[in-house]
Order: sequence, then structure tokens, then C-alpha cells
Amino acid sequence: MMLADCIAKVESSDNVLAIRFEPVMFANKPGWVIPLLGKISGLNQNCDRDTALAIACTSYGKYQILGVNIYDKGYSTSIAHYWQLESDQDEIFGRFVSSKGFTPIEDVTTWNDATFIEFATFYNGPGAVASYVTSMKKAAGLTNG
Repeated sequence: MMLADCIAKVESSDNVLAIRFEPVMFANKPGWVIPLLGKISGLNQNCDRDTALAIACTSYGKYQILGVNIYDKGYSTSIAHYWQLESDQDEIFGRFVSSKGFTPIEDVTTWNDATFIEFATFYNGPGAVASYVTSMKKAAGLTNG
């Protein structure tokens, strides 16, 4: 199973219109998000700072990529546009995973445990890595888990 297919299955059951707000991230206003708020605001009808932060702290589409990561990987139009276009979601997913040496078309069924852990830590963060690996393996048909 290709990485892109696996993650779409794990994150959204392949739902292009999936969306999830991250309230804790929004409340904490992490420093790595702040530098992109001007860009996010400008590309989303010059929305105010809190709206830009809400966009940054929401995961969109079939891969559930955070808004901040979407814009960090060079997206240059509104989040509404991104959210509705599967082709844009595929492109940004490719850019995002490629930034860490992965490719959307690689076969996850050939991965060893270390590679699953590396990807899960990068993609989903350091919390709940084992659970994310289990979800990926189940989606790829590697476990009944």
C-alpha cells in the first residue's frame, strides 16, 4: 500500500472534506506557528490574527495536514480552496512528507518498525507513536490490530 493511501485511510477514511480543529494548539499559540500568520491572513481575505491562527491550528482534508504546515510548504491560495481540491491536498502531502525524505508512492508494507516509528513521530508528533504505528499497519493490512 502506498504511503499516501495509508495516511488518507488512517487520518480521514479517505474523506477529502475532513476537518479537525486543534483547540489546545490554538490556546498555546506555539512559536513556530506565529511567523506564518501574516501569510495565512493575506491569502485568506486578510482575516484577523485569531482567524489566521484558527486556520493554522486546524487539520484539513484526507491527510489531515495542519494549516500551518500547508502554508509552510508553499501553498498560495485560500484554505477553502485547498480543502475542496483533492489535487492540491495530494500535492501538499507530497511536499510535506518529502521534506523528511519520504515519498507518497512508497510501499509501507516494505517498512521495518523503525521506519514506521520515524514516520509516525514526524507526521503525528511525539505523542501516541505506538498507536499511530498500529493504525498505519492495520490500514496497510499488516495486522488485524
